[in-house]
Amino acid sequence: MATIEKSTQDQWFIAMNQAANVFHSGYLAPGQEMETGQPNIEVFQTEADWEQRKAELNINESNPE
Repeated sequence: MATIEKSTQDQWFIAMNQAANVFHSGYLAPGQEMETGQPNIEVFQTEADWEQRKAELNINESNPE
């Protein structure tokens, strides 16, 4: 289980299992927190970095495989 405690700035995240084939991702505004049942989480300070990593992982949330 992974957690992002109260964010102090805009943050984007990708949470995934070990095989990186089960995931969810999203945005947290300052003051928000998030907890996931997935064991791994990557946090990004810019939306561009988040989008780039999603492309590397072949994550297309509008059309999940």
